[in-house]
Amino acid sequence: MSDVQLGVGNVNAGVEEAVLLEPMGVAHNAIERLEVAGEAVLVIGCGAVGLLGTSVAKSLGATRYHESLSQTSCILTNFSGKQNR
Repeated sequence: MSDVQLGVGNVNAGVEEAVLLEPMGVAHNAIERLEVAGEAVLVIGCGAVGLLGTSVAKSLGATRYHESLSQTSCILTNFSGKQNR
């Protein structure tokens, strides 16, 4: 695969990385506005934006998150890796 020129300095990325920029931007913008440091976060939907939102929440200091996996189940995961149902 060839690199994609992103137009930001000398940054080049493969197509696999470049296609994640838009959903990552959406997730980052939403989570950043919430000021999640030290808070629990509920992510509804495990699509690209939901999964990236979980990663963004962790990087911005959220202590744990709830991720909706289906209409009837939810997993509470501490960022330490321990899962509780």
